[in-house]
Amino acid sequence: MTQWICNGGCPRSGTTAFLEVFNQHPNIAMFPEYNFFTLIDKFDDLFYKEANTRAKGWIGNINANERPGSTVITKDFLKYIPQKEKGHQRHVIKSMFEAVFPDKDLKVIGEKLPFYFQQDLYKLNKRVGPIKYVHITRNPLWVINSFRHRTKLVEQGKDLWKFRDFNEACNIWISAWNFLVEARNELDILPIKYENFFDNPINARKEVFDFLCVEDYNVRNFVGDKYGPLDALTTEEWSNVNKLFEPLIRDWDAMSMTELLDSHGPFTQDMATERLKS
Repeated sequence: MTQWICNGGCPRSGTTAFLEVFNQHPNIAMFPEYNFFTLIDKFDDLFYKEANTRAKGWIGNINANERPGSTVITKDFLKYIPQKEKGHQRHVIKSMFEAVFPDKDLKVIGEKLPFYFQQDLYKLNKRVGPIKYVHITRNPLWVINSFRHRTKLVEQGKDLWKFRDFNEACNIWISAWNFLVEARNELDILPIKYENFFDNPINARKEVFDFLCVEDYNVRNFVGDKYGPLDALTTEEWSNVNKLFEPLIRDWDAMSMTELLDSHGPFTQDMATERLKS
């Protein structure tokens, strides 16, 4: 059975770099932000006949001799049509990946979707089978700086980035972090740190491939910067980011992702308010 993967995390954390790198693997295929969480509802139209036939299932209890001219009992039609109840939806979806990646022996399919943590995960899991999640987290200082950099490009007419507000950027990072703190004990999820793909790329990629149960493969390294210039934040924004995330930023390079999650736990509104007062 083909494994489904969802790669996400706060935007500007390396999800696109992940997509580019791991689509090089001969057994992995990922779409960029196709949003199957929404698209999956549209697939219901492909299975309309199943619902229609099941709704008429009572007809099958009537003896064919009682229905002059009848040669097939309605319930028998189910043998000849696609059925969601038999998992045919998964085959339809996989065929889309096979069309885009015809030369691959696909064992893992899915998508890069940063905001997956805001979706109905149960619904997609029910439709496509068990899902593995790879959640990328990046140092909040550089994430928020990247948010602000794209905002400036929008102001210059060079980008279509929709997030404009500094507070919104902070809140999105916090919501992704808080989701991961809780979800790692409930979902089949691999928390990984963006910076690991620069510090130790071989071990970082192997960790992901082992999680996905595919063989290691010598893919190209991430394209991008581990840190990059912090040139998009105002002095006040810089100060507020450091106040809000100071304990986490302080430990970021010294701790593993698991250690960071264990040590710092979720952010609360009271915590944010108190830190910004200081």
